[in-house]
Amino acid sequence: MPFKQDDLEARIADIASNMMALGDDGKYRPRFRVRPNKMYAPIRHLDFLRLATDAWEEMRLRGLRMVDRLDPNLSQIAKRLPDESWCRRPDWIANSRLSLDGYEQPRMLFRFSKSQWNKEFIQTGRLRIAPASLYNDTAAINARRDNELCLEWYDKEQNRRILDVEDYFCVCFSSEYDYRLFMDLESNCCVTVHDPPEFSSRLRHAISKHNEQYPDYRVFQLIECPIIYVDPFALTPPQEATEIYFCKHFRFAYQTEFRFVLIPAVDRQLQPFYLNLGAIADIAEIVTAPEATDIAILG
Repeated sequence: MPFKQDDLEARIADIASNMMALGDDGKYRPRFRVRPNKMYAPIRHLDFLRLATDAWEEMRLRGLRMVDRLDPNLSQIAKRLPDESWCRRPDWIANSRLSLDGYEQPRMLFRFSKSQWNKEFIQTGRLRIAPASLYNDTAAINARRDNELCLEWYDKEQNRRILDVEDYFCVCFSSEYDYRLFMDLESNCCVTVHDPPEFSSRLRHAISKHNEQYPDYRVFQLIECPIIYVDPFALTPPQEATEIYFCKHFRFAYQTEFRFVLIPAVDRQLQPFYLNLGAIADIAEIVTAPEATDIAILG
């Protein structure tokens, strides 16, 4: 790997952020998959235990110091709320669980956010649509900060390659209910959508109404797909630039993101706007932290 020590430490932090799961008993355990034949297997094509072994061995071979502790500015190690009584939904965990073998369409969608925005979302269907470029804001939290307009990888000669696209709009959800996401995404509320196809239909209808009302700011196309998490050192070069919309670095793999991408009809500097889907309480539920927990999270 053409990495310096800082690069290797960042890679190890990315691996550890996904490899270690925090159980209900407060203990960390490595995540891995075992096939029916009892053989160890990667999780959705990402072998985090092997990635960790390779990274640590690379440091040893280079004579670099081992990482004594992970830099909190680089890592996103799982953390849990001190009180999860208000958000504990084992049925959501069981019903949303996806295959560890490959990618598939979600059974449920989860929107982790602040309570004021999520309450408005479920009651009125008002949904903020943001440009993908905003996620690269240096002030954003680690779990969200990323260059969504660019895909980087290394070719067989270990040369760094970059492919980028024009700005676009996106709406992001998690496909699995995971208690750690309340901490990672600094959220005190979660809306779960029980019927993703119906939600998609209502989103398309809202886009149609938006296009009629604002023809100069039309949305040309809506594309939806699970995010595919990739290792830049094991990535097959993309065949189309649009693959960037649904490819992310594996550092975010634990989020199991499902994304709606809205392509603007006119290439211009994009600004956030709102769509109105109408109340979605018939296809969704909400859990919200009590006031004391709100203070603990936000303070």
